[in-house]
Amino acid sequence: MERRWPVSALQDSSERLEAALARLEAVLAERAGETGELRAAIAEARAENERLQKLAGEAANRLDRTIAELERVMKEA
Repeated sequence: MERRWPVSALQDSSERLEAALARLEAVLAERAGETGELRAAIAEARAENERLQKLAGEAANRLDRTIAELERVMKEA
């Protein structure tokens, strides 16, 4: 025997389903935005890391030149 649902129960179920789907869509949209923000933050952090690595390399080269110059001066003294 087929179970018959009262119209009001079907309507309530339908409304709950619609509300649940709306919440799900909102969460998915929010997370998609977060993902984009995270990707942008990661790209920014990578760019900053690259810049800092370049600066560190330049500083190391300057230190190497300075040390070499000091060693040369000390040998002459």
